[in-house]
Amino acid sequence: METNPQVCYGDKIRLQHCATNLLLRSVPVLYSHQGGSGQQIVGASNLEDANSVWEVRPPNGEDDSAKTGQPVRHGDVVRLLHVETKRNLHSHTSISPITNQQEVTAYGTNGIGNESDNWIVDLNEPGVWQRDVPMRLKFAGNGQYLHTHANFSDPKLTAGLQEVTAFPRKDDPNNLWKVVFEILVDATGAVGSELNLSRRAPAGEICLNAERYAAALARFFRNTSHDELCFAIYAPWGRGKTQLAELLQAKLEGESQPTRVVFFQAWKYPTAPEVWVHLYETIADASADRKSTRLNSSH
Repeated sequence: METNPQVCYGDKIRLQHCATNLLLRSVPVLYSHQGGSGQQIVGASNLEDANSVWEVRPPNGEDDSAKTGQPVRHGDVVRLLHVETKRNLHSHTSISPITNQQEVTAYGTNGIGNESDNWIVDLNEPGVWQRDVPMRLKFAGNGQYLHTHANFSDPKLTAGLQEVTAFPRKDDPNNLWKVVFEILVDATGAVGSELNLSRRAPAGEICLNAERYAAALARFFRNTSHDELCFAIYAPWGRGKTQLAELLQAKLEGESQPTRVVFFQAWKYPTAPEVWVHLYETIADASADRKSTRLNSSH
């Protein structure tokens, strides 16, 4: 079991500032200070709602789905999409309203922005970005670091949020952030801590991003700290439940340390006593097969 689950492309995350414990956040309010850009405000607060959720995407100009499910590594160039307003975490040479440091904003339309939306993941050493581990985000444009400092806020200038800026000195402790909660997205695009496939598929929709859901579920099962877990997929007949389960099974069994999966189709057995008998038989048969495989491999 991994102590600190990986952060992957396509994940929806919250970024917490290590020194103040506030969450990176944006609101649909524009900067209005002199020397500012007039773009959407980015700040930090302790509110845990949709405005503090960001999606990890490839850099500007790359296909958003090309790396989905792949872990983010030290030195990767990423884009953080603000899920609620569909604008990207952004910086430039405009000054911030309170400290006159480099301004950080949310910019773009429906996720489309420019090269100033690119940030470099700095883990301080080679490796994979992990939850709860301090790290830095370096602005690809000029190497300054995502930064915030306690007690710098204003009801108007920063919409009441703690000011977030880009700062040139790497060793400042106020540049450290960590992912505190990895969020899965449901089929409607709504944010939540659960995966929800209950939406009815419209005519012409084929797969509901089944591969992406299977990858997300595989990570969830691999990283869960629960010894016992009950998980259910609800949808009308013919909506792809079995397809998703088979994709999930393939991903779990295809890992470097594969998970043993027992696939049982309860719908074949109409009565309660019958279904339990066949369930126990299926589990017993799978266990016997596994034991036999181990014995054969030892010869």
